Amino acid sequence: MVSERVGLAPEVGARTISLDCFDTARAAGISIGISVLNECVRSNMFATIRRYEGVDTSRIDELNRKINETLVPKLSQLPGFKSYTLIGADHGVMSSFGLFETADQGSESTRVVAEWLREENLETILPNSPKITSGNVLVHTNGVPVSV
Repeated sequence: MVSERVGLAPEVGARTISLDCFDTARAAGISIGISVLNECVRSNMFATIRRYEGVDTSRIDELNRKINETLVPKLSQLPGFKSYTLIGADHGVMSSFGLFETADQGSESTRVVAEWLREENLETILPNSPKITSGNVLVHTNGVPVSV
């Protein structure tokens, strides 16, 4: 996958596009000529989202502490690790979002998390198996505009 930072005319602004190939850009009607293309960066990223339901909300502080103290160090030592985010929602729902360089590395993180949950005896805090969504990152931006 190629992540391209594309600068547009000042009156249009700037945007970031991730493309599987230049043919995809042409098919989408995106000009990739020298006058438009500022910078091209190879970006292979794979995302895994885990949605947990039925979370014991009275033990969120304990869960957060354990995640910071023991899970994050394990994940951050995995090859290809890019980031991990935990999102708290209302009504006993939490989601995590992990970024890795490849699908195999993302799959390994899922195995590590499942093993960690058993090791830490968190079945009473997280009683249900997570719903897992994973796949290649198609569009990613860090919010920094690119100018021409």
